Amino acid sequence: MYYAFPPEPTGSREKVRYGAGGGHTLIDSSMTIVSDSSSEIRKRIRAARQSLTPHEIKEKSASICKQITASPEYRASSRVALYLSNDNEPQPEQLFPRAWRLKKTFYLPILKPKPFTGLWFGRYEQKGKLFLNRYGIPEPILSQKILTPAWTLDTAFIPLVAFDLEGNRLGMGGGFYDRAFAYLRQQQYLKKPRLIGLAFESQKVDKLPHQNWDVPLNGVITEEAFYRFNQH
Repeated sequence: MYYAFPPEPTGSREKVRYGAGGGHTLIDSSMTIVSDSSSEIRKRIRAARQSLTPHEIKEKSASICKQITASPEYRASSRVALYLSNDNEPQPEQLFPRAWRLKKTFYLPILKPKPFTGLWFGRYEQKGKLFLNRYGIPEPILSQKILTPAWTLDTAFIPLVAFDLEGNRLGMGGGFYDRAFAYLRQQQYLKKPRLIGLAFESQKVDKLPHQNWDVPLNGVITEEAFYRFNQH
């Protein structure tokens, strides 16, 4: 298996389930976070995620992938950005075997070389070769023929450490995704791609601190639900 790293938005929110059985499991009270700093939230949530067993991660990831494939956003998308899991993240790579047959085109993040700190997106083919970036994470071998502008993607499923129900996302702290999609905050007419975070239900928190450069999510998919956020 390959691996990949790492003013307040308002609006209505909607939780949509696709075949998730049983009641809704809320985050344990010991993990309810309201006013902690980003670094403290990151530390706590990552520790909780690290406590998951490989079997739990695989099973929860399978449920997440089921939610993805049932969603109209995924079904309507032909150009999809994914990541390869790392640090006990959900495993969207479970989608690949079936998705290749659906003729979808997938793109993986590529770190821009130093001193830049953003991302490119490179097409990832079924037998495409990967190399280790400076964080030891596999990514497509860089060439002009595989790169695509972020705004040409239909949907981007992205990793996160924590999220709240206002569409705020906490990542690993490098700001790579916020830089890659910063134009979504600045442009009136460029609305692609839809940004959908992938997380375990235990990564949901009550409220995240955020900065005015943070790019909010359109939704988050967990093993239990698809949370949609109507951003204005």
